[in-house]
Amino acid sequence: MTMKKIQYLVFPLFLLLILTNCFNKKDDVLPEYKLNPVDSIDVNEYQVYSLILKENFKSSKELVIKQKTVVLIASSMINGYQESIKKDNPDLDATLFSDFTEKNDSSFNLGTQLTVPSKTITLITSEEVAHFFTPTDVNQGWNDFYKKHPNSNGMIDLTRVGFNKDKDQAIVAVGHYYASLGAEGLLIYLVKKNNSWRIVQTINTWTS
Repeated sequence: MTMKKIQYLVFPLFLLLILTNCFNKKDDVLPEYKLNPVDSIDVNEYQVYSLILKENFKSSKELVIKQKTVVLIASSMINGYQESIKKDNPDLDATLFSDFTEKNDSSFNLGTQLTVPSKTITLITSEEVAHFFTPTDVNQGWNDFYKKHPNSNGMIDLTRVGFNKDKDQAIVAVGHYYASLGAEGLLIYLVKKNNSWRIVQTINTWTS
């Protein structure tokens, strides 16, 4: 075979290799998802969020948080924990459960006011979550997620925070999702003293 013929064979193969590599790289590029317009949420709620994120996710450098808050589907289940918390905390103001239920009958969009010292906060839209996780291959979705967020420990979702009238007691639910069969839910009761929030009780409400 002459050198000229070899060149004719090698060049198309080389071109095909380059094109294939370009297409593969294009497939790896994720679409850009813009955050939704931020809803008005009380500064006290962001203070509570910051504390529970700081205390419950110490090992993660990046916290990936769903921008939309969770809608409370079964309020009776959450209210069922009221007696358990009341038993250990006689000063519990039950009105915060009413506020919690009322606030969480619809979703709200969180904003960049959500901060935690020494952590990177990344808000993720419902559209981007749907892009990662299709019903056909959830495991691959997690692989793709961790490629984009290698310093995270999964995704977090939050409810709105329920307060009593004096806003010195609060309750909030948190979901943490980190694998196909790895997730948990927490219900957290907090009290504000000397102008500072502290976590009083945490209840594990569900595990997957």
